[in-house]
Amino acid sequence: MRQLGIALTLIALTACNPTAHPVIDTPDETPLILIANVPEQSWNDLKSETQRVNKDGFRAHVRFADGRKFLGADETRLREAFDPEAVSVIFAADLLTFQHPNRPVIAIDPGGEIPSFRVRLRDLWIIENNVSIGNVLFEEFAEGQVVDGWFVGMDEM
Repeated sequence: MRQLGIALTLIALTACNPTAHPVIDTPDETPLILIANVPEQSWNDLKSETQRVNKDGFRAHVRFADGRKFLGADETRLREAFDPEAVSVIFAADLLTFQHPNRPVIAIDPGGEIPSFRVRLRDLWIIENNVSIGNVLFEEFAEGQVVDGWFVGMDEM
């Protein structure tokens, strides 16, 4: 059983290695939407940070929606823009994302049934990697690992 776990970990690490698999903007990736009016460089910096592989070899696999179409959008408008059958979570970068040192992104349930919560940019991969494949449901994160509207992450678990 331990060997199987090690093999699966190696597969996961290989799949998340951007040198092995170049980042491709596909409809299958989770959307990260810019909803704040910020300088282009600030958004580019956030995108770069999002794509950075962490020390364990993981990163969030997202597609960036950075046109002016969603500036100022609220959660309802974002939910309306995406088919809840096609995406398992919607991420949004608002003004707080750019002002707070932990870069908290809003994680939104596309179906609108589960309250949204903040997730630090460095922990975005935890939500995306698990929810996108159905390993953990959005609801399970929201109910079990969110305190005062913030995902507590791996450090506090």
